[in-house]
Amino acid sequence: MSFLGEIKRRKVFQVAAVYAVVAWLIMQVVDVVSGPLLLPDIFARIVILVLAIGFPITIILTWAFDLTPDGVARDQGTVQSGGRRIEYVLSGLLVVAVGWSVWIYSSSGPGANQADGLPVVILMDTSAPRGVYDPETRAASGTNADDLNDALRDLPVVLHKEAIGSTWDRDDELLEQRPALILIHRSGFFHSMNQEFDFGYRDDPATHNEQSARRLYAVAENKLVAFFGYVGLANPDTSFLVYSRGGTPGWAEERVRYDWIAEIESRFPSLAGRVFAMNVPGGDENATFRDEATVQTVRRNVQSILGLPSGD
Repeated sequence: MSFLGEIKRRKVFQVAAVYAVVAWLIMQVVDVVSGPLLLPDIFARIVILVLAIGFPITIILTWAFDLTPDGVARDQGTVQSGGRRIEYVLSGLLVVAVGWSVWIYSSSGPGANQADGLPVVILMDTSAPRGVYDPETRAASGTNADDLNDALRDLPVVLHKEAIGSTWDRDDELLEQRPALILIHRSGFFHSMNQEFDFGYRDDPATHNEQSARRLYAVAENKLVAFFGYVGLANPDTSFLVYSRGGTPGWAEERVRYDWIAEIESRFPSLAGRVFAMNVPGGDENATFRDEATVQTVRRNVQSILGLPSGD
């Protein structure tokens, strides 16, 4: 028997096809669950590596062993009647793959930025303690996003929390949720990066390096604006609401916030009318999202941006 004929007899092609379909399905599942479960990016890479290593091993085992009615047995050079099971398995997996593809396509089409008819709102902030406003939230290892979630949970929206890290690069995963609105801490990236590089803060002269901290803030600010541009260009239905407690000089003044937005829009004209900014009263010492007046301000901003009816 020719080599090609031997490959067909041992059903190497069928097994390779089954493996490819199963691997594809696994990657689709990983892609879907990574965002909601906040899985690190390296998780997907590990899965791909394991599947890649497993492929040649599977082919070798397929060449050496047969699938028989009595189970797996070493190849004896004869065609086994139970071999058709592989074909049935392959057909079933192909049906599942096609069904999954149809579902993914329908869920990523126009209007997919709404889950069950509700707009998706992403709450993005850092877990770095110095970036968390409320002392009780900080003591509980929470984030501003946790307090915002409590403030907005009864609105007709779907809320997702996204933790910012110093090397955060989950732009594409976030886009897959097709958010209608992203609430983000203006200094979230800075606090995460400062926690890692330890340039300190002004109230701790022993560790503070003013020049390095300023440079780091400029890098973090550029990362924030670039994030707006990337997500905004990829999904023209996404708006952004940026909050800060006034660490930036003049942020509490509406004119300063207006000029800041105008600068972003000059860099990314497509973001015109889609970036909003709010001040969280209280400054560095007393800002909190547990204050009722602040909660109502946040709610009104979200309702106005998304065109939701106001019930307050």
